[in-house]
Amino acid sequence: MFNFKCLMFKLCSIKHSSLNITFLSTCLILSGFLSACASKKACNMNSGDMNSNSTSSDSANNANAIVYFAFDSSDLTEEAKRVIDQCIENNNVNTIYIEGHCDERGTREYNLALGERRANTVKTYMQTKGVAKNIVTISYGKERPTSMERTESGYAQNRRAEIKNEASK
Repeated sequence: MFNFKCLMFKLCSIKHSSLNITFLSTCLILSGFLSACASKKACNMNSGDMNSNSTSSDSANNANAIVYFAFDSSDLTEEAKRVIDQCIENNNVNTIYIEGHCDERGTREYNLALGERRANTVKTYMQTKGVAKNIVTISYGKERPTSMERTESGYAQNRRAEIKNEASK
């Protein structure tokens, strides 16, 4: 891992300009974020076929479950519901986070709204199943893709809602 502390020391010793202070602050925040991410463990529980717009786990993510959606849709498939049910059974934390994501097609505003609908669909489904915990939803729209491929397979990986608990955040 890149040594941010060494870089910050060198920059501080060179010049104390406002640009360097801003850069140092950014590096400090980034290094804290990276070390926090590196120390967290995933609790992946489920797998499925992404091309069928179901749910799947992803060992690269810290999500308990990942629900995949069809293009321009926030509807849950039966497979998605099954995996969310399994996630509910295995989740005994106080706060659940649901992140809505989209592929890169569409405007930023439209994808933020679609990501919010996806997260809220999962939240509503969990509440109908009796989850009375604090459920926090957030939409990232197209801002946090898991795949950079501009293919249908890559787009399918990005059309998702990630269910996380407070330990995997």
